[in-house]
Amino acid sequence: MLLLLLLLLCVCGEAPAQIIQIPQLDILKALKDEWGTFYGSDSWTGAQCGQMWGIACNANGFITSLSIIEQTLLTPIPPAISGLSYLQSLTLADCHLTGSLPSALFTLHSLTKLDLNYNDLSGSISTSISKLTNLEYIAIQGNSLEGSVPVEMSRLKKLNLLRLGRNALSGPLPPFITSFTNLVTLNLDFNSFSGSLPNSLIQLQGLTRLHLEYNRLDGSLPSALGALTQLCYLMLGGNDFSGTMPSALASLKNLQVLSLRGLRLHGLVPLALSSLQKLQYLELSSTSLSGPLLPIVAPMTSLKELVASYNQFTGDVPIPASKALAVVDVQSNYFSSAPTRPKNCSAVRFLLFDNCLPTALCGVNHEQRSNASCAAFCGVGQGGALCSGHGYCFMNDSSSTGECVCEAHYSTRNGPHTCTYTGKQSESRLESLTV
Repeated sequence: MLLLLLLLLCVCGEAPAQIIQIPQLDILKALKDEWGTFYGSDSWTGAQCGQMWGIACNANGFITSLSIIEQTLLTPIPPAISGLSYLQSLTLADCHLTGSLPSALFTLHSLTKLDLNYNDLSGSISTSISKLTNLEYIAIQGNSLEGSVPVEMSRLKKLNLLRLGRNALSGPLPPFITSFTNLVTLNLDFNSFSGSLPNSLIQLQGLTRLHLEYNRLDGSLPSALGALTQLCYLMLGGNDFSGTMPSALASLKNLQVLSLRGLRLHGLVPLALSSLQKLQYLELSSTSLSGPLLPIVAPMTSLKELVASYNQFTGDVPIPASKALAVVDVQSNYFSSAPTRPKNCSAVRFLLFDNCLPTALCGVNHEQRSNASCAAFCGVGQGGALCSGHGYCFMNDSSSTGECVCEAHYSTRNGPHTCTYTGKQSESRLESLTV
């Protein structure tokens, strides 16, 4: 009976703690000697894996994951790391690591995740990275890597995330990227990549995030972008793309963020984009787009921020039918009228300077020199003002006629302007507008 009880205890009792293999402990000691003291390093003195900060092991006591984040290590990646041959996940992010990507790193053939974001790494990406054929996740964003992306990376067929943004990489966009058919996130922003977007992007059917802003990319925006129907983020601003906005973008029904800031675009915004019901952030500033914008954004029920300043848009101020709306920045355009005051007016920040608009949307300036009714009608306000420009308004209130006369003097891109308008206080629009 006693023997049976002991057997049951062995079978049903708690599993023994994982004990790290002694050679692995020696490697951890070597790493700690290089890096010095950091948060959690005191726990590396034991032998039980579950009690070591940032460490995970397999059942045999071999280290499979090493994660250190936001520490001040201030050294290159030590050669000793090559001894962690069972390592599948390596995260050394925001740790002030220096030097280049060492050859020791490319001996870790079991790696599926490599995260070296936001360090001080420099040099080029070695062709030896192609040896890590199990990699699914590469994040080396926010360093000082330079040169081109080696063609040998094309062997990493399992990649689903590639983040190389905020470096000093250059050359044409690597054509082999479109062969990474498992790719979900591609981030190459804030580099110096050049050339045009290939139509072969259509092969990246699973892509949800495409961040290419602030490079030196040029040419037209290909209609092939419309085939990436899983896209949630499309960030192309700060490049040299030119031409018109392709109506194919209306096919991106999952799109939440679209940024085309600073592109050399012209013509109208395609009306078909009004069908993007999931769009939350639309950035179209500093292009040469023109025509009415209200018909495009009015049906967008999820839009939180509309930034379309420094363009040539005309007609009504564009106000989406979105309860989540927080910002409408359409300063420096040619809007000449305002639609009905939005219901959530007090919660929206309007930036409307350098237009000439006859009615106010929200609030009045607390320093107005006329009564609040007339001031509101004439459009004096902070952020919500429609005709305050960069100058001032004079208002005359005639109690006998109920008329307001507003004269606004302000500067625009095309020189000084004066707007004079007159109308009834009770009206939502003016009877006349003289510029």
